[in-house]
Amino acid sequence: MVIKNSIHFLLFVAVVSNVSCSSTAGLYRSLNSKNVSLKYIYDSDVRYQNAYHNVTIAKPEITDRRFSKSGRVTKTQAYFIPVIVYNEWKSIHHYEIGESAIQEDIPTFIQSAFVEESTRNGSFVASTTALPDALTLEIEIDSIGATGPHVQKGFIFYGFFMYVTASTEVAGPGTAYSQFHYRLMKNDSILLEDRVNSRKVTEPLISRHGSTKVLRQAYTMDLVEALSQTFKSNIQLITNDIGVFLRKNENN
Repeated sequence: MVIKNSIHFLLFVAVVSNVSCSSTAGLYRSLNSKNVSLKYIYDSDVRYQNAYHNVTIAKPEITDRRFSKSGRVTKTQAYFIPVIVYNEWKSIHHYEIGESAIQEDIPTFIQSAFVEESTRNGSFVASTTALPDALTLEIEIDSIGATGPHVQKGFIFYGFFMYVTASTEVAGPGTAYSQFHYRLMKNDSILLEDRVNSRKVTEPLISRHGSTKVLRQAYTMDLVEALSQTFKSNIQLITNDIGVFLRKNENN
């Protein structure tokens, strides 16, 4: 009986070790198993005024070198407690999305979103190609990212004829942020220059004894959606700023 119980115990330790110490690479693959659309939703007020100003929107440039192509998952804390009748584990990772998590090309997406927002705003006519007597809007994305924690924890209580186990996976809350540095140009002269930024926090996701695959995909989706919302806020701010500037200088 002692030998049998010892074998059972070793098997439990092996199982728990495998569950609790899931590799960082495996977690990364799971979180990035599908890329997600930015899903920009246009809900700003539509004014459609008579616009007399043409603005050419140059393709934005991502200048934040911390934002990587592939994203990353890093382990920040982990422990495993093996006791004769009780085993407990916990691992904490930090997840950062990269361009690989997003379906669209980010600069092209932002450029197109500006054209649509300018049409809704009605203060100017925007285009991605040069228009006659057009001003030029240049945009640098000097801060961009969506990050958050991912936690796995659980325990097994082991008896002679039975055992009790519980495991929980928590993703988030995550934080998405972006900052745009923009310049409105006429030839080589800067007419208007400023920075706008936005931040969005996601709700935490919790899975108990359920499909971790679903939770991880939902986490990536939430982070990408939150990042899209920061883009939206920044685009609306810049569009409004340019509209105010042009109205003040209509006779110049």
